[in-house]
Amino acid sequence: MVSQAARIFLAALIAFAGAVSVTAKNLADYRAGDIAETDIVTPIAVDAVNPATTAARKAAEALKVPAIFCDFPRVATNAIAADFNLAFTTTHTQFLAALVENFSRPVLEDSNILTPDFTNWVGSFNRQSRAFPVPAELAAEWARGDDGAATQKQWLGRLLKMMRRPVYAGDLPADFLIGDTLRFVSVSRPDETPPLAALAASGKLIPATNLTSLARVQMLFRHSFPKSEQPLASSLAAFLLPDCVPSPGLTAAAREAATRDLVVTDHYAPGQIIVARGAVIDEAILPALQQLAEQSPPSNPVAAGVVKNVPPPVSVHRRWMMPLLLAVTLSAIATIFLLWRRRATRPPSWQLPVRAEEVSIVPPTAVINPVVRISLAQELAGQRAKLLAGQQAVTAELSELAHRLEAAHTPMVEKLRAYEQRIQELETELGAQTRENRELLQLKIEMIRSQLEIERNRVNFN
Repeated sequence: MVSQAARIFLAALIAFAGAVSVTAKNLADYRAGDIAETDIVTPIAVDAVNPATTAARKAAEALKVPAIFCDFPRVATNAIAADFNLAFTTTHTQFLAALVENFSRPVLEDSNILTPDFTNWVGSFNRQSRAFPVPAELAAEWARGDDGAATQKQWLGRLLKMMRRPVYAGDLPADFLIGDTLRFVSVSRPDETPPLAALAASGKLIPATNLTSLARVQMLFRHSFPKSEQPLASSLAAFLLPDCVPSPGLTAAAREAATRDLVVTDHYAPGQIIVARGAVIDEAILPALQQLAEQSPPSNPVAAGVVKNVPPPVSVHRRWMMPLLLAVTLSAIATIFLLWRRRATRPPSWQLPVRAEEVSIVPPTAVINPVVRISLAQELAGQRAKLLAGQQAVTAELSELAHRLEAAHTPMVEKLRAYEQRIQELETELGAQTRENRELLQLKIEMIRSQLEIERNRVNFN
């Protein structure tokens, strides 16, 4: 009896160890950076968002949305004209005052203007002038009493001519990327920010090649003067101003609105491997696993036929193995405990009454020969090995039967009928077998009956 309980306990332990070794990690437990424990195959079609591909696609599409600049050309040109005219008038006034101080009169004759003294004096004045150096021609006009309006108009015209293209300060934000086209929105002052809804109505598109930095505009202006007038050109170039500013906030809002609904998905057909065993779970694969974990396989036979011959993931179709085999193990432990209690309540063999006819004296010649003892021990060891192999075969057969029933999505009633039919087959074979084979078949019957009770309890619970 004790040996029979030991066999049940050993078979339960083998089944439990097999369940632990084949139970895969649940799909919902995977994280980025984990290693796949088995080939994960999807039994259904899966369309999962790929975060990395979606981000790259959004970045590419965002560049197609024009970067937004707020321009104020009239404000800039008016400021340039006002600053230059003020500087020109101030320099003229300072020139006449210095002329009277050095030559004692506001107007000179040509005989005085053409002398080296006048030329040296003009050079000394220019070294002290803060606005711009006065060239010899303009100094002569002012010395003769002319206001130099023609020169003033000419210089201002050259300054405003450089403002025909949009000019920006040249300090674009690091994350402010521009594409082939720019959108310009007119504002009344540089610090004004128009609403995003007004861009389509008030904005205008221009090629990005038309945009010029202030440093380049000043360089082009200086190159338009001869080499001898470069000091004057540098002074005049300082009056140039930017007439537009980039708007990172409006640009980001416009690009986000244009790409908000853009997603890129990875499609997995039924039966396709999502990730192979040993591969690393990355951010692109993780959404597919999470979506698959949220969806359970179809339960009715019609729906199941759609994905026929497609094995579900290990982590999905073996979820019942652990509680089932745990119940078998607990049943075996309970059986051993009951057998031990029954044996403990019996009196020892030395306390049982002994009948006279059962008492016999063993003659010395009946002592077992050592050679026979060794042969007997070898035979018992062989029988024990066969018994262990038979128990393992029983456990494998039971697991295979349960696996086939679950993989075929067999209804619970058909499962119970299959278990009962198998018990009847084994009981039929039991009468025609030897003693050792009868013990093995009896073990099979007991384990299948335990499985049958578990399935019945599950039906009653549901």
